[in-house]
Amino acid sequence: MKQINQSIENQRLIAEVKTEQNLSYKKFAYDFLKLIIYLNKFNFQNSIFLSVNMPSIIVKEYIKRYFKERMYLPDSYDKLYIIIKENYSEEPITFNLQYFFDKEIRNYS
Repeated sequence: MKQINQSIENQRLIAEVKTEQNLSYKKFAYDFLKLIIYLNKFNFQNSIFLSVNMPSIIVKEYIKRYFKERMYLPDSYDKLYIIIKENYSEEPITFNLQYFFDKEIRNYS
C-alpha cells in the first residue's frame, strides 16, 4: 500500500540491516543509496545502517569509497547513523555520517 502522506512527522526512521560476513561493496553501496534516497526524497527524520558480523574497518572503507566515488549523498549527514556490531560478543560501534565525514573524510581528502 502506497503511503500518501510523506510529511516529516510521519516519516520517523528507515533502516537497513546487514548480517553478511562478506558483504560486497556493490551491495553495501546499493543499500546505503536507498537510505539516502529515503532521507532526501521521502523526508525521513533518521536512517540507520546496521552491520552485524562484518569488521568495522571494512564498513568504514566502504563508506570512504562511497564518498570517493561521489555517490548520491544525504542533504544532512547527521541524520544517517551507522551501527557496527562486529560479532555478537563485541560492543557496537555507533556514529553518524557527519561525525565520520569530519573525522575520516574531510581530514584526509
